[in-house]
Amino acid sequence: MLTWVPRDGLGPINLGQHDTDIHRYALALRAVGYPVLLRFGQEMNLPGTGWFAAPQAYIAAWRRIRGTFEEVGAGNVSFVWCPYVHDRGMRRFEPYYPGDDVVDVVGLDGYNWGRRRWWRRYRSFDAIFGASYRDLRRLAPDKPIILAELGCAETGGDKAAWMRDALLSAIPERYPAVEAVVWFDHHRPDHTDWRVDSSPEALGAWRDIVADPRYQLAAAELMDRLSRHRR
Repeated sequence: MLTWVPRDGLGPINLGQHDTDIHRYALALRAVGYPVLLRFGQEMNLPGTGWFAAPQAYIAAWRRIRGTFEEVGAGNVSFVWCPYVHDRGMRRFEPYYPGDDVVDVVGLDGYNWGRRRWWRRYRSFDAIFGASYRDLRRLAPDKPIILAELGCAETGGDKAAWMRDALLSAIPERYPAVEAVVWFDHHRPDHTDWRVDSSPEALGAWRDIVADPRYQLAAAELMDRLSRHRR
């Protein structure tokens, strides 16, 4: 999965200033010859991102880019629409949905920040993702879901237990539309240490998770399941 962010904002895209670049990238991705997930402008409902704007501007940029990929015949590229979960300070994500005809896969980003921020508290996976998952299913009931960014802090609770509950219990038992999960495996000083090996206990939990047969799906099989939903 590739994440593509418009660091100059959406304006230049909608004015056609990046048409040549978009066309060139579409040709390049078509040429790789295998399925690609393309996540454009994720967390568009999060104020503070460089591409936060009115829903109409976001949708126009999305459709312009998608149209270019269709024009060059990049049928191996599936577009992933991925907002941030409902949370403090977020905008509702529903108005930003570009439409079933130009979205192949939907996603969600969300984190358990623990006590890393003063207003945060340690929250369960269901508390973070439950409402957003239900709303996403109502918005795009026929689309597969990817949890494209998932993470948990060490401060404020038991990260290893949280990981096991989320990935071995909650997701497989109560989120049937979720086809894939991507853990945000980074240590960001301005955030926290999201890595799976932030502690020996967390690493032990991760090893148990990846050994579970439910997470043993081959990449080719996963991409085949996701690509069935292309328009």
